[in-house]
Amino acid sequence: MSRNFVSGFGPDLNGMIDLQVALHHSENTYLERAHDFARFCVWKYPGADILTDPIVLNWLKSKNLGRANTVHALAAFARLFGRYQRAITKDAFVIPEKYTAGKNVFVPYIFSDEELANLFREVDKIKVKTIRLRRWCSAHISE
Repeated sequence: MSRNFVSGFGPDLNGMIDLQVALHHSENTYLERAHDFARFCVWKYPGADILTDPIVLNWLKSKNLGRANTVHALAAFARLFGRYQRAITKDAFVIPEKYTAGKNVFVPYIFSDEELANLFREVDKIKVKTIRLRRWCSAHISE
């Protein structure tokens, strides 16, 4: 795939890819996303050459993405490009690192005293009493 980017971002996209290749990353990792981004910018933001938050967010929205990994990959590309433009002294938008944090943060459920009392009342009705001991010891049933 060639590097003939059609948007005003072309020189910076080339520079970013050159830098990544110099850092021993594969050029192919960035080319497809760079071309897709450049085509989007020509279509929606024809005169733009500095990354802004509307450009990034509208590009991500336009992708009609179904898989979380794809969203993360595109957001990572946009973040890298924004950081590159900032490094060359342009006032570019850098998408926050945690913008596509991925999995939900685990929030444990803490049982109330009443819920625990009800649970153990029901467990005590079961003929196999080892379940109660295992739960108190935080041991899994399979252990």
